Amino acid sequence: MRLFGGEPCCVARPDDVRGKMPEVQTSADAVAAFCALVVGWMAVWFVLGYFTNSLIIARFPMDPQARKIAVNKAVALLHAVYATAHATYYHNFFAYDEPSQAYHCSESTWRSWRRIWPAGFVGYLVLDFVMEIRKGKPGVLMLVHHAVFTAVALISMAYEKGCKQYTVTLMSEASTVVFVARWFFIKTGQSQALIKASEILFAALFFVLRVIFFGHGTWISLTEDPEVFADASVWQVVPTMYIIGYVMQLWWMYEIVLMAVRPKRSPSSSSKKKEEDGDKKQS
Repeated sequence: MRLFGGEPCCVARPDDVRGKMPEVQTSADAVAAFCALVVGWMAVWFVLGYFTNSLIIARFPMDPQARKIAVNKAVALLHAVYATAHATYYHNFFAYDEPSQAYHCSESTWRSWRRIWPAGFVGYLVLDFVMEIRKGKPGVLMLVHHAVFTAVALISMAYEKGCKQYTVTLMSEASTVVFVARWFFIKTGQSQALIKASEILFAALFFVLRVIFFGHGTWISLTEDPEVFADASVWQVVPTMYIIGYVMQLWWMYEIVLMAVRPKRSPSSSSKKKEEDGDKKQS
C-alpha cells in the first residue's frame, strides 16, 4: 500500500539479485558511526522529555509517584509521534519495490546521513530500557520487547536489509501516542469521558496497526523475501524476532480484550488495575 504519490526512491544496486544469500554489507566504521548517533539520540530524547515535563506537564496536578516517571512518559510520547511520522514517510518509498529490492535497503537509507532516522528509534529503545531498569520494578515484557527490536535494527543495518518491515513496525507506534496520552489523562485528573474515549481509540489503533497491519507486513516479509530462512546466517535472527514480536502483540491484544470485558470495580481500584496492566503493554 502506497501512502503518498510520487516515484519510489529506491533504485536497485547491481548486486541486488533475487535469491542471493544475505551478506554483511556495512563496514565497521559505519557501525561505529551508527552507535554514536544512537548515543546522541539518547541525549536528545532525554533533554526533550525533561523540558517537556518541566515546561508543560509540571503545570498539571499529579501524584508524587506518577511525577517520578513523568519524564519517561514524555519521552515515550515524543518518540511515538516521531516514529509514526518518519516511518509513514519512508514506507511510501518501499511500498512498490520489486521483492528482490524491497527487502534490501537503498544506499540512501543506511549508508548516508539518513541513517540518523533509524538511529533515533534505537536511541529511544536503549534510553527507555535504561530508564525502566532505574525504576526498580521494570516490566519484563517491555525489556524483552526493547532488546528484541534493538537487535533487529542493528542486524538490519549490518546486512542492509529489512527496511520495508522496519517502516511497517514503526508505523504501529501511532497507538503508543494514544496510550501514553491516556496515562497523562488519568494522572492529571481529566474527565472519565476523555479517558474512556482514549481507551477505545487505543484499542482500535492497536488492533488495526499492531495485529492487522504489522501482522500482514510480517507475513509478506516472510513469504516474499527469498532470503528468509534460506541459510544459517545471523540475518535469520531478524525474521525470527518479527515472529516473536507479533506473538507478543497478539498476547497484548488478548489482555486488552480481557480488560474490556472484565467486570468493573470501584473507580479507584479499577483505574489502578488498568494502569498496572497497561504499563506492561507499550513502550
